[in-house]
Amino acid sequence: MELRLRPYQEEVVQAALRGENSIIWLPTGGGKTRAAVYVAEKHLETKANAKVAVLVNKVHLVDQHYMKEFGHYLRHKYRIKAISGDSSEKDFFGRLVRVSDLVICTAQILENALNNMDEDKHVEITDFTLLVIDECHHTNKESVYNKIMWRYVEKKVRKEGRLPQILGLTASPGTGGNKSLDKAVEHVLQICANLDSKIVSTKNYTPMLQNFVPKPKKEYDIVERRDKDPFGDHLKSMMLMIHEFMPPTVSRGLRELGTQEYEADVVELEKAGVKVNNRLIAQCALHLRKYNDALLINDTIRMVDAFRVLEEFYNSRSSKLLDGTDIFLQGLFDENSLELKHLASDARYENPKLAQLQSRLLEEFQDTNSRGIIFSKTRRGTHCLNDWVKTNRELQRVNITAGILTGAGNGANNMTQVFELQKTAVVIRMEAERKRDAKKQRYSPGQVQLQCRSCFASVCSGGDIRKIENSHHVNVNTEFKNHYKVGDQVNMERTFEDWEPGRIISCRKCKKDWGFEIKFKKVAILPCLKIKSFSFNTPKETKPYKKWKDVEFQVTEFDFIEYMSCRFPDLDLSD
Repeated sequence: MELRLRPYQEEVVQAALRGENSIIWLPTGGGKTRAAVYVAEKHLETKANAKVAVLVNKVHLVDQHYMKEFGHYLRHKYRIKAISGDSSEKDFFGRLVRVSDLVICTAQILENALNNMDEDKHVEITDFTLLVIDECHHTNKESVYNKIMWRYVEKKVRKEGRLPQILGLTASPGTGGNKSLDKAVEHVLQICANLDSKIVSTKNYTPMLQNFVPKPKKEYDIVERRDKDPFGDHLKSMMLMIHEFMPPTVSRGLRELGTQEYEADVVELEKAGVKVNNRLIAQCALHLRKYNDALLINDTIRMVDAFRVLEEFYNSRSSKLLDGTDIFLQGLFDENSLELKHLASDARYENPKLAQLQSRLLEEFQDTNSRGIIFSKTRRGTHCLNDWVKTNRELQRVNITAGILTGAGNGANNMTQVFELQKTAVVIRMEAERKRDAKKQRYSPGQVQLQCRSCFASVCSGGDIRKIENSHHVNVNTEFKNHYKVGDQVNMERTFEDWEPGRIISCRKCKKDWGFEIKFKKVAILPCLKIKSFSFNTPKETKPYKKWKDVEFQVTEFDFIEYMSCRFPDLDLSD
């Protein structure tokens, strides 16, 4: 099947056709993937011993790119394989690469294959002559894309072997969360440096591109606030009671209830309580955040949705009361829950924003072919809106159906025109890597004690922690099982090569969720820990972390042979 490009697509592929590393920047719907198919086809036609890898960051994109793009146009001429984490063929990735002209896979599969020395699984980055990186704006920080490109840059600096050509694809390189133009441009240049590429967008055919991908029209519906909000007022009065329960100096600095600023304040307050082992402050802050979540939901969706958030939270904690703080907080909600439920059901005070949204949806969906997306700030908000649509009689009368789509992403707002940003120089991040390594060497593992973030019980040493595949952090000390209870079986849709999920684990003392057990190689049962469930006591301070990569001690790789030898010294593992 002949592949033809529009003029603006032909313009943006020229650098790639010359063999240069480049990033194609076209808006969603502009056909950047089709342009990549064209580049891959020409590369396979003209390059001796060509081998192409198309990398994606989501499993479902593997089949989508195969069926609609690369496979659709090229499979009649070339050997193409689509491999994802859900495919058993990933276990023979190296072998499949050797007998294929083009492979489509998730970036994690390639990263695993680069690390795995098994002949059937292993590949080198130099085995490929072209790497196509979809959604390449994710090539930053600790992303898998960036780990792969770090290998590329390292080999380039050391002049080790023939390196593949790089072709990135993005609808928006983003701003990196920056609001100033200078910082936004700096972010884009960093993406270019990470990919060792220049970024290319159309300059000569902009009107044609805009014709194919028209800009959406913005309209604003201004909605007046509720005249009265007895439900929200009652929540605020309960929050003030919690303020009074805490030391006056603590609550004095908190900002306005029901705002993002207040949420930021109580998040920091909880961390401060954890650092000084003050459970009263830490738990009050945790509960205040949940009340603030309810206020934010009340401001955007229904009162009943806000009430359900609190009801579910307190129902899950009613059997975990540890001390007077827990008894006070649970009792406060229990005493007020009936009144809150009554107020939440009073239609006179329902959110006027939903009435306006209903009116707009009814207007837009007069055409039965209409489609729309409602964006929500939180995952919880998407579920609440979905429930609202499905239970709204007026919307159901015109057959409006709804579904939920949630996922991770980073902002790409307010991006100004940046055309043909030439690569300045390859940014070698040796210094950043050295600083990160130095931080990890600050304490020896034995100097760090992990304690439950809820009850502050000391449960293990940093020396007990091992990492599996640089991702899962497990405790290998057999005594650790004395500190936790096991719960329900964890079920996951996908399967994994070396491990399978076991049961949920929680603190034996306060029942806080700690993570879950994993069964490694069908033999070793290992507790896999959620870092947000613990605080870390070092010789200098006690502090919580969001990610394992930020801890200030070195976590060594899990050695299965060593573990089994220690547990079963008479077992022959020589084979």
